[in-house]
Amino acid sequence: NLKVLSLSDCWLTYLPPVLGELVCLEELDLSENIGLAEADFSLLLSLKNLKILDLSFCEVDKTDLVLAELQ
Repeated sequence: NLKVLSLSDCWLTYLPPVLGELVCLEELDLSENIGLAEADFSLLLSLKNLKILDLSFCEVDKTDLVLAELQ
């Protein structure tokens, strides 16, 4: 029942599919992963309990439709 996960500055270039299974997750820190600029964030839509998503310094398109749904 993981609620907080920090993957900050891990050189991620994609989101591991297992993230979509962490349904109890409330906070996810993906900051400082510049390689996520082209990542598919749709798997995060299954995280209904997610309250905080940190994408600072990731250079992602904040107008991405999936990211807009997460807000």
